[in-house]
Amino acid sequence: MAGDEPILYLNREYVPAASAVVSVEDRRFLFGDACYEVTVVFDGVCLALDGHLARLQRGLDELRIPFAADLQASW
Repeated sequence: MAGDEPILYLNREYVPAASAVVSVEDRRFLFGDACYEVTVVFDGVCLALDGHLARLQRGLDELRIPFAADLQASW
């Protein structure tokens, strides 16, 4: 049925799953690049948040993973 095909978000655009392609030379495909940062929350307050966000951004920058959100805007 038309319209039932899954849609994926790939390389900043939505594409039908059947036409989604990832290059075998894509760094994320080859190495499984990922970045995460663990934080401590006490009484609803994230401790040392600025440092956590700075490390997260540095890691993303090193891996060349774009991150469009303004990390300071919500805090």
